[in-house]
Amino acid sequence: MDSTRLLLAAVVVAVVCLTQPAQGANKPLPCPKNPYAVPTQNTAACSTTVTKDIGTQKAPAAALKTKMTDLTKKLGDNKKTLEGSLTSERTKRVDLGKKVGTLIKKAAAQEAAAAATTKTAAGTQQAITDLKTKMQQFKTKLNALEAKAAAVKRAAMSAKPGTTTGAKPGTTTGTTTGAKPGTTTGAKPGTTTGAKPGTTTGTNPGTATGTATKPTHPKDCGLIHQTDPSKKSGLYSTKLPGETSYVITYCDMDTDGGGWTVIQRRNAAIPTFDRPWNDYKNGFGQPMLSYWWGLEKVYKVTKGENFRLRIEMVDTQGLRKYAVYDNFRIDSEATKYKLTVGKYSGNAGNALMTHNGIPFSTKDQDNDAYAPDSCAKAYKGGWWYNDHCFDANLNGYYSAKSPTGNAGFWLPFNGYKGLKESTMMIRHMNYNPPKPAAG
Repeated sequence: MDSTRLLLAAVVVAVVCLTQPAQGANKPLPCPKNPYAVPTQNTAACSTTVTKDIGTQKAPAAALKTKMTDLTKKLGDNKKTLEGSLTSERTKRVDLGKKVGTLIKKAAAQEAAAAATTKTAAGTQQAITDLKTKMQQFKTKLNALEAKAAAVKRAAMSAKPGTTTGAKPGTTTGTTTGAKPGTTTGAKPGTTTGAKPGTTTGTNPGTATGTATKPTHPKDCGLIHQTDPSKKSGLYSTKLPGETSYVITYCDMDTDGGGWTVIQRRNAAIPTFDRPWNDYKNGFGQPMLSYWWGLEKVYKVTKGENFRLRIEMVDTQGLRKYAVYDNFRIDSEATKYKLTVGKYSGNAGNALMTHNGIPFSTKDQDNDAYAPDSCAKAYKGGWWYNDHCFDANLNGYYSAKSPTGNAGFWLPFNGYKGLKESTMMIRHMNYNPPKPAAG
């Protein structure tokens, strides 16, 4: 902009100089109308060069003047445009500053709200934890009260005429005087003595005697069911042999007469069954939903006993089938929880027999006999994998999006199409559920 102004100033100066006559000694002398030459005199001819030059330069000077006027106008227009643009940018900056300030306030408000939500969630979680603790304390107190009630009941029964005192259940102490009709004394443990059909005491779960009382700390759902066959399926408190803490267990009181301890249920993609050894050892998931009870629990319950394993399966079309195995148990962790199953019955096919005598494997403990790879890693779930991985595998990768379903496999049932649901449950082989009362 400054160079343009200097150029215009130079042009103006040139025009002025050209349009003004020279001063002083350079001023031309007046010439006569009819000049004549005097060859013998030293007189200069009348010069007309300056006048011609001035006439010649008038047109370019006028053009430059017009151009200068146009440039001046353009400069003014440009100045106005620049000032307008500057004003607009200033306005935009002010508006943007206001918007930034508003956004900062909103962000601060959202951060405060998020902090409040986190605090509320933490408080809710703590409240849930406290409630669970109180429920566990309540269950402990309830079990203690039930134990006291059972002791009082036993004491009251021993004081009645005709009942046995100081003897083991089922032994004789003389004559039976004052006994209720149908009761017996002197019988071997496990015989019926006027009690409700199907109630049990004695050494083996499931043997019926008339002096059965509710177990204070039952180790499985069969012992819970025998004391009250009207109990519904749901969560119950059990205590494992040799343990002091309680175990929350899901009991199936409906299938095949009831009394089943559920050790596996699979009906959703969550929780994942692709877990390490310790999770399968101790258990995971929610007993009311999908879960694994725990290998160590199953070992302690079945140790030295004869249990029956029942497996319920449902495919994606809703077809339900089952498989039952006698003499089910698993050995200790020292044997990698080796599986034992006996006689098969059911309609799903005998897929588990090829896994008999096989140790358990997880993604971090490969105990299978399949040389090329780890079956637990390949199928994303712990199981008793055999030398060709499996004929049955209820803990494999679950995909809710799969059109064929994929909650594990039972090959004789539907091949590799997968299952929608599966349930594994155990019950003592000596336990015979009571038949429903005639309506």
